[in-house]
Amino acid sequence: MKLTLAAAVTGLAVIVDAKASFTNLVFTLQAGVPFNLTWSGGSAPYQIALDNGPANNLKDFQSLTTTSSMHYVYTPPPSLPSNSYTFKITDASGEPNYSQQWDYQGLSMSLTALNSNSTATTSSGASGASKVATKTDSAGASSTSPITNTNAGERVASPVAFLVVAAAGLVFFS
Repeated sequence: MKLTLAAAVTGLAVIVDAKASFTNLVFTLQAGVPFNLTWSGGSAPYQIALDNGPANNLKDFQSLTTTSSMHYVYTPPPSLPSNSYTFKITDASGEPNYSQQWDYQGLSMSLTALNSNSTATTSSGASGASKVATKTDSAGASSTSPITNTNAGERVASPVAFLVVAAAGLVFFS
């Protein structure tokens, strides 16, 4: 009887340990900051992926790694958009498991918004150098306009440069 009970408890422990599960309690991720993702259970190899969307409708977003270790260091790239994410782990059994869902606040503007499709070019002709800005709108139409230097011949010092020079003078003459 004791042997049967011990075998049942051991079998239950194996069933509980069969699925890999994340051991992190807090998911606060920031662009460019490494995050140590840890898990226990299951059996290698472990496939780690990033899913996004509402908890009841998760979508595969990005495959991150396949590893045999029990941790993975993930560094969110600056291009990762703001969204709700979860880490997905799938072990050798093929059974997926998920981290708690976490909200990620990306950079204030997406890289697409920052990249306004503007370019500046300089060309030299018989009359000298000229600068032209070319802007392409979302429909694909482009327009050009000359770039003019409104401060030509003027010397303008920045307030920061002034403060640095003033501080250096105080240190030097003290």
